[in-house]
Amino acid sequence: NEKKNALCIHLLPQTCSEKCNTSLILRRQQHINSETTISINFITTKENEKAGLLIFQNEDHFYYLCKSVQNNQPVVQLVQSTKSGTRIIITKELPHDLIDLNLKIITKESSCSFFYSTNNNDWILVADNIDGKYLSTKEAGGFVGTMLGLYASSNGISSENKAFFNWFHYKGNDEALK
Repeated sequence: NEKKNALCIHLLPQTCSEKCNTSLILRRQQHINSETTISINFITTKENEKAGLLIFQNEDHFYYLCKSVQNNQPVVQLVQSTKSGTRIIITKELPHDLIDLNLKIITKESSCSFFYSTNNNDWILVADNIDGKYLSTKEAGGFVGTMLGLYASSNGISSENKAFFNWFHYKGNDEALK
């Protein structure tokens, strides 16, 4: 009822770095070459609150492209898992009046590229050719494969905030399947 035709995800303090119930909805990455995009409506004033697009192998191997805030400035951040939690790889400032943000992850064989757009037409590169082998079964262990999807967290602090996801789009681009 708060935002018609959007999926609402409540921010939980739990994170995808833990083996617990977290605020995420994922789908399997079915292609070596793929493109995943989302549109998110998310406002926060707290640096611990983040919402966006997750590419996930397991609790120790993932990348997370998200909207948050840093020093009272809205930002897009690329976060990587580490053995002891997470680290922010890149932070880019966003306009203060921005409400809807589009995020994109492109996978090409053994690399990932991350983008954002404030208008769904002009995509701005956040990071290019990031190590996709980090998400592989060989590197990360396990057998489930990589997943992509919607994720929101308040990172250990209780929150009443919510993220609204307007849409999610996944497209496979493997040459052998064309």
